[in-house]
Amino acid sequence: MAAFETAAKQTEEVRNRFITRLGEAERRRLLSASRKVELIAGHILYHRSETTEHVYFPERGIVSMVAVTSEGGQVESGVVGCEGALGLVEAMTCSPMFPTATVQAAGVAWIAPADVCREVFSSEPARTLVEEYAQAMLAEARQSIACQAFHRLEPRLARWLLECRERGELGEELHLTQEFLSIMLGVQRTSVTAALASLEQRGLLRTGRARVRLFDIDGLEAAACECRGLIQSYRRQIGC
Repeated sequence: MAAFETAAKQTEEVRNRFITRLGEAERRRLLSASRKVELIAGHILYHRSETTEHVYFPERGIVSMVAVTSEGGQVESGVVGCEGALGLVEAMTCSPMFPTATVQAAGVAWIAPADVCREVFSSEPARTLVEEYAQAMLAEARQSIACQAFHRLEPRLARWLLECRERGELGEELHLTQEFLSIMLGVQRTSVTAALASLEQRGLLRTGRARVRLFDIDGLEAAACECRGLIQSYRRQIGC
C-alpha cells in the first residue's frame, strides 16, 4: 500500500464526510496524525480477529466487510465508503475486527492511529458521531437480513450499485467484479450475470470486464428495492 504523503496538510480539502462533521479542533487533531493512502482493489485491510491498530476514512473507493464460514463461504455484511470510517467502533472499544475487510473498488483514504482516534472521539460532541454511525451500520446490517430473505435479486442489485456509486464516489463507471457482487448479494456469479443482463436490457446500465457503467440513475432508483429508501430515511433521522 502506497502512502501519498506522510502527514496531512491542514489546508487540504477533505472529502470524507465523517471527518467533515467533526468540530474544527477535533478535525485538525485527527488530520495532524493522519496520512493519505491508496486503496488497492483486492487488498485486505483487516483479517477477522485482527487487532485494530488504524482507522481508515475513505474519500473514494469501497471497502466491504465480509463474513467467512469455515467451509469458505462468503457474504458481505457491510460496506464503508466516503460516508464512514472502517475500524472506528472497534478502535474505540479496543476490540478486534470481526469480519474481514477487503478493498473492492480502488480509491484513497485517510488513515489514523487507533489511539489518536480514541483521543479525538472520546468526548462530546465527537463521541456522538461514533454512536450515530454505529447505529446506522447496525440498522443497515439488520435491514440487509430482511433484504436477502424477501427481495428479488434484481432490485437488490440495483440498490447496491447505487450505494457503491454514492458511497464510493465512483461516478457512473463502477470498477466492480462480478465475484464481488456475488459476495455482496450472497448468490452465485451466474445469478449476478443474469440480473446484470436484465438491467442492461432495460437500458439502465452496460457491463464490461470488471466494469459496470450506469446510464439511467433515475431508472435504477425506481428498480431498487425499498431498503435503499428506508436506510436513507433512517440516516437522515439520526443525523448521520
